[in-house]
Amino acid sequence: MNEIQIINRGLSNGFSEGFTDLQMAILQFLTDRKSQNLSVGTINLYKKKLLTFENFCRENGVNHAVEITPDLIRLFIMHLQNTGHNSGGVLTYYKSIRAFLLFYWRENEPDTKNPIMKVKSPRCVNEPIEGICLDNFQKLLSVCDSNSFFGQRDKTILLLLLETGVRAQELLNINIEDIDITYSSILIRQGKGRKPRTVFMGSSARRQLKRYLKILNRDKGALFINKEGDRLKYGGLREVIRRVSLRAGLPEQGIHGFRRTFALEQLRRGVDIYTISRLMGHTSLQVLSRYLKQTTSDLQVSYRSIIDS
Repeated sequence: MNEIQIINRGLSNGFSEGFTDLQMAILQFLTDRKSQNLSVGTINLYKKKLLTFENFCRENGVNHAVEITPDLIRLFIMHLQNTGHNSGGVLTYYKSIRAFLLFYWRENEPDTKNPIMKVKSPRCVNEPIEGICLDNFQKLLSVCDSNSFFGQRDKTILLLLLETGVRAQELLNINIEDIDITYSSILIRQGKGRKPRTVFMGSSARRQLKRYLKILNRDKGALFINKEGDRLKYGGLREVIRRVSLRAGLPEQGIHGFRRTFALEQLRRGVDIYTISRLMGHTSLQVLSRYLKQTTSDLQVSYRSIIDS
């Protein structure tokens, strides 16, 4: 791919006309990452974070990668913190900038030192990830219209999110042929890191899925579709959650909250953390620990079970 093609691609993906050196360098970085066969989600994450950083640089009169200083990076981190980004989000920005600058200095070998080497990684506070209250979950289910196709679809989405613990994109990527109703299992072909795994659904999700498949009347292809008959996308999924939350009289429920509720419910049922980690597609228990921060009620139940035994 030549530079003209890169520029044309950039113009259709968030960069304005009149490319700066920094914008061009970011495009080259994204092209490099795509050539490494990274997932679309990872590429889009890099793009989103670096576009925000590039805009901050431009507002501060910096249009060349070599003009970036440690102080500018620190100011950007402080800007993120002051505008409501949590510590995990700030760390993601830092890692994206670090990856970009390491690539740039390795490829171009400028005479100046890489500024990222003088900026320490911001501290990440492992705050517990909030889940979906089960009472609220029942309210979400109750407002799904059982007499319409999309009501059945939405109810199936909610139950699969809660009972399998899959990520949003993993849910959207499910094909009908990935489902084994007999064993109540679903093959996730490409989880995080493109690693496949099998997840399992409970009896409620299984029964609802059978109802939905009957009215879907397909034997292959995307499990969840939109009004045009195409695969449901992330924006469409967010709209589903927003709509049912509104109907239920609740604040918009976070899609990722279903995963924490899944993890907590499995823990409460006595499933060991190694199994939970594998079911959720985590590569380490450290990630899982954020999902399993025990609530006050959990601690009280554990304490009573010891005292009363």
